[in-house]
Amino acid sequence: MFKKAFAVAPAGLYAPVPKCERGSRLSIDVSQSRKLLAYPSGNLIVLRHLPEFAPCEILQDHRKPVLAVRFSPSSALLASGDNSGIIKIWDLDSKKDPATIEMFSTPIIELCWGDEETLIVSTSGKGMLLVPVNVRKQSVVGSMLHHTQKVVCCDCTHSAPFCCVSGSEDRSIGIYNGPPFEFVKRIEEHKNFVNDIRLSPSEAMFASGSSDRKVILFDTKTAGKIKELVDEKNGHKGTVISLFWVSEDQLLTASLDKTCKLWDVKTSTVVATMANKKEKLEVEDMQNACGTFGKELIFSITLNGRINLWKFADLSKDAAEINVPCRVVEGTESGITALCYNQKSGCLISGDSDGIVSVWKDQFPKSCRTHKGAIVDLKEGINGSTYAAGMYKTLFEIDESGNVKFSLALEASPLSIAPSKSDPSTLFVLLDNGTLLRITSGAIKQTHKVSQDSTCIDVNEDGSEVYVGDKKGVVHVCA
Repeated sequence: MFKKAFAVAPAGLYAPVPKCERGSRLSIDVSQSRKLLAYPSGNLIVLRHLPEFAPCEILQDHRKPVLAVRFSPSSALLASGDNSGIIKIWDLDSKKDPATIEMFSTPIIELCWGDEETLIVSTSGKGMLLVPVNVRKQSVVGSMLHHTQKVVCCDCTHSAPFCCVSGSEDRSIGIYNGPPFEFVKRIEEHKNFVNDIRLSPSEAMFASGSSDRKVILFDTKTAGKIKELVDEKNGHKGTVISLFWVSEDQLLTASLDKTCKLWDVKTSTVVATMANKKEKLEVEDMQNACGTFGKELIFSITLNGRINLWKFADLSKDAAEINVPCRVVEGTESGITALCYNQKSGCLISGDSDGIVSVWKDQFPKSCRTHKGAIVDLKEGINGSTYAAGMYKTLFEIDESGNVKFSLALEASPLSIAPSKSDPSTLFVLLDNGTLLRITSGAIKQTHKVSQDSTCIDVNEDGSEVYVGDKKGVVHVCA
């Protein structure tokens, strides 16, 4: 039984970061009025309050991974679509009991709103690549058949008659008017996938970003090309994956070249370049999404799920200079598989199924990837360090800052850890091949074969006995 003073009611949560896919734009949205960032993370939708990115709220009703999120024009509603074709409409005042739209059986790739009742849905189904839906009646309001391949992005004006624009892997842009919606025009200015398309704040023009590295502006009414944003010196050197309008005169872009660029639309020049703080940027630093909160904060989300923040006021006036983040939001990307509260540091340590260990002092942890698979055990040593065992034949020691102090290659994957309660330099490790190890000062000093059915271990106070539990219900004592 819990003690009377124990609080069993929810008192808060630590939210995961997004799980990104290489080469694909992450669907996110920002509500400036509600001061919220929404993004999918597995079967969840995470809402982070801006500008602090905390506290966080979780919306959970989907049974499959969520792929798309979009706030309605008034921000009263949030639409979310998942990998099974289910769409949820959330009332953001109650955040409970969302309406469910079950009109599709294939993944929802992207969503955008016309007015509060009109939702444009991009699916991967054959013959139904882009579908206009009346949310209240749950009925189709027109035909938007045009693209021959996956529609990965779309946007729509918010007052009738609507103009909807879409971008596809068939390299074209589609223009539609409605309701009822019908195809109006095909634009073929790009030479590769159209990855994102966004209407400007006034809706007078829209921008498209492509794998051909181009960003092109078009007139919304005429669908005519206005200009291409070209900066030979400071422009993107890779796929443009995400767009976000700061104002009618400024556009933010994110690229697989691992940078974000802030553009002056009038002069077609880059005014600021942003990237992670590393001597050599890696694949995990590829940008997958970008956005802003007013003219206070710029943020991007990289392939490793980390949210990078920059302050507008601190940006260098030299367009060629790399602006490094003023802060990085880290965290878990997938299911939690192990937890350990470190008493010496007062931190919670978590391990997830992707091999990420996070050290939580508050809602903003320090994270590091220790394994290529799930973390199976976390234990605190009497020296205050935390030991992590994972699926890939390595043992790690993590300090209170989330940094790896040492790693040790093992002959098999570790299953369970038991740090000595009397010697800070010694710990015992059980491997999945039935081997028990005694490790002292980072080196294997003794091995002992136990049953391959062994599952867990612990050690007594003075280290004279190690206890090994197995699948058959037997506890073995090793002295």
